[in-house]
Amino acid sequence: MSLVDYATARQHGAPPRTQRSWQIQPGLWLAWAVMLLALLAAFAPGLLTHYNPTQGVSGAQRLAPQAAYWLGTDQLGRDLFTRIVYGASQSLAAAFAAVAMGLIGGTTLGVLAGAVGGRTENTLMRLVDVLLSIPHYCCHLAY
Repeated sequence: MSLVDYATARQHGAPPRTQRSWQIQPGLWLAWAVMLLALLAAFAPGLLTHYNPTQGVSGAQRLAPQAAYWLGTDQLGRDLFTRIVYGASQSLAAAFAAVAMGLIGGTTLGVLAGAVGGRTENTLMRLVDVLLSIPHYCCHLAY
């Protein structure tokens, strides 16, 4: 439709388009619930489990999953679910630090290259090209 068609349709009393209503999509709600649960585990792990992640329970070594220990226990009697929940905060902190360092470093180099230009820009561009050409062996070890 062209602009003329819209103007004509409006003059003839066509109802204006209403705002799109939000439809409930179960997959989207499930994804948000999983993300919120992961954030809860990272920021408040004590709400999801009452065991200590570093202290073992005597007599509870290598138990299979059961009601008291959802994922079982390890060789020292520590609850595996508790260790995973408490480890989520460490993983999130490490990921945040890596992204922050990349953001700060990349922004600094980009601003420097754009502001100075010339040889500095070409040198920084070649440096980044070299860094991007190095293969990521850590990601390909599983293959």
